[in-house]
Amino acid sequence: MNLSYSSKIFFIFERDLRILFHDKISLVLMFMNFAIDLFVSGVTFSQMITGFNYFLFIAPGATLVTAGTVAFQSGREIFLEKALRDLSPYHLTLPVPRYLYVAARMAAGVIKSIVATAPGTIVLLVIYSPTTPSGIVGPFLVIALFALAGAALSVMAAIVSKRTEVFITLRSTIQLYLTFLSTAFYPLEFIPAALVPLTLVNPKTWAVQAFRHLVQEGSVPLQDILALALTSVFLATLAAAAYLRTTRI
Repeated sequence: MNLSYSSKIFFIFERDLRILFHDKISLVLMFMNFAIDLFVSGVTFSQMITGFNYFLFIAPGATLVTAGTVAFQSGREIFLEKALRDLSPYHLTLPVPRYLYVAARMAAGVIKSIVATAPGTIVLLVIYSPTTPSGIVGPFLVIALFALAGAALSVMAAIVSKRTEVFITLRSTIQLYLTFLSTAFYPLEFIPAALVPLTLVNPKTWAVQAFRHLVQEGSVPLQDILALALTSVFLATLAAAAYLRTTRI
């Protein structure tokens, strides 16, 4: 039976989503981590920090941390298939072009991130109570764009890693950079001047700022959403090119 490319891509989505839902404990733990970040760390630090509502400031970062963690599974699965399961030769014989295969894997990472963060995002929508359609729908678009950047970075980490410990180290380093060299936990003006350029090229910076604007104001500055979209698309293009180069037969 000959299947269209769209059907084959759907099977990749279905497979990755099945893997996600198969591990229900991880889904519960991710929501618990989000809840701890928000209702323990957020509430605690908001009592220590005066001058603005730090709880509402930190809240979007909590769900974006989860989105980045889930998106990184795209690269983890590629690494496992390449280094541990030795399934790459099989995947390269599938009747779908390699560029569609890697694009589908990153897109599946985006879909998984939206699904996994949906409970936390709904909690945030209840807390902020946005009144405009963009304030309700927009955060999910922001998560999707950020997850695309996370999936792309994970694919590149998987490509350059030859050993498990290398991939784990790269994953931890990238996630630390995304979280702590961004405006997820502190305003840009508090970041040392030497680190500001690294903060401004961090996709989480633009994602968390866009998220805050959407849920609090119902709109987002064009520069924030453009910076996030362009960074994510650039990283996804770079990851796809690297994947095609390293899997060339």
